[in-house]
Amino acid sequence: MKVKSIRQRLLTWLSIPLGLVTFVAVIVIFLLLNRNINQHFDNALLVASKGIKNRLYVKDGVLKFSLPHFGIDIQSSAGKSSIFYSVLNKQGKLLAGHEHIPKPKKLKKSTFYNTIYAHQKIRALYVEHEMFRNGLTYKATIIISETLEDRQELVRNIFLMT
Repeated sequence: MKVKSIRQRLLTWLSIPLGLVTFVAVIVIFLLLNRNINQHFDNALLVASKGIKNRLYVKDGVLKFSLPHFGIDIQSSAGKSSIFYSVLNKQGKLLAGHEHIPKPKKLKKSTFYNTIYAHQKIRALYVEHEMFRNGLTYKATIIISETLEDRQELVRNIFLMT
């Protein structure tokens, strides 16, 4: 039986902890990167929801939605994601957008959530909005979402560059 040298034993004992630390560091970097990129895309959804709020108006005592021919503008990295949105009045009637986008399980005034729509995983923002006109309150629900391709591609591209 051959005895390992001190050098071989030291390399073995140093490489195992170093490998574990490297593995943990890679996992932490990936999780932080994923969180920050998702925050960026969530902020884009939030900005788009504010744009939708600005297009709500009341005419003849009825809540309406004005959608210019340009549509909903969301800044994204590669442009592969699909955007879905719906604007509903207090009674749940669709004023504009896509029908039957799932709502979050816990309804809050504003919340981000993950769900499935049109057989695709999406990240969505649910926002309840109130407008006050002529002493009356008008309520609208805005749901804006996007599929996850751009998010995943950006994480993958940045992670592979590092």
